[in-house]
Amino acid sequence: MGFQSQDKVQRVRAMLRANFIVGLPRSGASILSALLKQNPRFMAPGTSAALGLFEQSLAQFANDDPLSRILDGGQINAIRRSTIDVIYHDRNLDSVLFDGNRGWLNHLDILTEIFPLCRFIICVRNPAEIVNSMEIDGDARRAASDASDLDARIAALTDGDGYLGFPIAQLRHALGTRHSERMIVIDYERIVGDAEEVIDVLYDFLRETPFDHDFDELSLRVPPWYEPEWAVERVISGPVRRTGKETVLPLKTIQQLSGKAFWRNLRKTGATLMLGTS
Repeated sequence: MGFQSQDKVQRVRAMLRANFIVGLPRSGASILSALLKQNPRFMAPGTSAALGLFEQSLAQFANDDPLSRILDGGQINAIRRSTIDVIYHDRNLDSVLFDGNRGWLNHLDILTEIFPLCRFIICVRNPAEIVNSMEIDGDARRAASDASDLDARIAALTDGDGYLGFPIAQLRHALGTRHSERMIVIDYERIVGDAEEVIDVLYDFLRETPFDHDFDELSLRVPPWYEPEWAVERVISGPVRRTGKETVLPLKTIQQLSGKAFWRNLRKTGATLMLGTS
């Protein structure tokens, strides 16, 4: 009987409820994580080492490692799943995980196979606002290889491999896949404008029991996992609010960057959309 009980526990653990917060930089993912972690059933650290461990396991079995010849597909998937489970080893059995890293979008097929109930929360924002924020903070120069000219920085940020261009291309691909029904796209404007409505829709999307969140007192320490070379830990605290910053970009540049918000004109996608107006 003891062995049967232990086996049941292991099967429950294998049904880990994992969700992934992805999307564009500076688009409200940290605010959303800070809200979600208020629910005692939810584990939402913002970022973690889970993606790094997960991708190491993918690389190992992709390189014809000797282990891959003696393990079957189920065993390999169990190893991949365990790289995420080990990060949250001290969780309660009824916990729901929300791990944040834009790189998760690179692994849709495998994630949906090993976590059949997983959902993807995609945070977006007008690209013009993202670049404007980066320009003010001085981060655009670092992300664009210290390009001194504004046009050169924007070109570097938005090209196919750029800090902003690459995740936009990721989103375009992901929202056109068969997995799009697992996705909810949430605009930064909606998060900071009506966080309560966003949370209500999100709970319904996740089929979770509603929880009374405190929108006036957020608290979250975000490690520098997205941009580790910058080694900056961010702290989210206080009420849900828009970060007030002046506009430093020329009107023509704003219009050009705003046109890259393709999600405003999506026609064929199964994703749930909560879009802003700007």
